[in-house]
Amino acid sequence: MKKLLPFLFFVISYPLLAQEMTWSINIAPSIAYRTFSYQDDQGNLPVTVVGEKPMHAFDFGIDMRTCLHKRMFIGAALLYAQKGFSNNYLTEVYQYEKAGTTYLIDYRQHHLDIPVFVTYHVIQKSALSFYAIAGMVNSILLDENNQVATKGNQSDPDILQALSRPYLQSASIHQAGLLGGFGITTTVNDKTQIGLEAQTKWMLTPLRDIRSSTNRYLYTVGLNFRFIRKLR
Repeated sequence: MKKLLPFLFFVISYPLLAQEMTWSINIAPSIAYRTFSYQDDQGNLPVTVVGEKPMHAFDFGIDMRTCLHKRMFIGAALLYAQKGFSNNYLTEVYQYEKAGTTYLIDYRQHHLDIPVFVTYHVIQKSALSFYAIAGMVNSILLDENNQVATKGNQSDPDILQALSRPYLQSASIHQAGLLGGFGITTTVNDKTQIGLEAQTKWMLTPLRDIRSSTNRYLYTVGLNFRFIRKLR
């Protein structure tokens, strides 16, 4: 049985290794935000969500993709990724009267994202290729913090310290989500391509705010710039 296992691994993996493979560097500026759900018999909107706004974020890392079929690739990536949102209405959240007009926070999560996905090439030409992408995202939380900005030159150290503590926290360092979008690649030479993907990541693991019985679901919408090299 021990001798059979390496043989089975070779039989399964050889068709993948024999196909076209690429690796790429990915830089993806994005807009990060959230949806929310809450329970309220009165139908009132929780005050804590009123000032929450989208913020700028980015992903950076590498991926590898292997051809399964003439039009289909399977891939995986290793990315540093940011998620979160801004809030400029902080009076009710932090109980400081000045907070709602003077201060702005970016609630920013830092992740190690490991997406696994497939791409299907709808149009393939000699120089251009158009494809759809879909998959799952496994996300490991590295850190979460508030980045505090002030409107004007006046700031209170005590308030700054209080606002630096996030009012939302993840219950688990592991989060799961969905990935989708579409992309285009163009050929530079036999070994090199450049590409652009319009991409959305939607996290299914909620963030809980006990005070307002509110769940946040983080997502990002961005453009992924790719520098691609063929391995075979």
